Amino acid sequence: MSVTVEILDAEKLKRVRRLLGVNDDAEAVKISIEKTLKSFSAEKPDRSSHDFSDEDWDELFAQPMIPSSVIDEAIRKERE
Repeated sequence: MSVTVEILDAEKLKRVRRLLGVNDDAEAVKISIEKTLKSFSAEKPDRSSHDFSDEDWDELFAQPMIPSSVIDEAIRKERE
């Protein structure tokens, strides 16, 4: 796919070309896009090591829930 892009800041584009070591604007944009996508593509964490056993889940939810009125009161006092 071909896309036409207007670069409003020519100085920044020149700086990007220098940093990437390329002489072509299109190559600089292509590499910049690839690097951006790579930096934002996080690997999915291995959640198996953080999973609770059934017993842990039962114990976690065996305790009664804190009433919302108690939480609201604590937040209000903290803000004062």
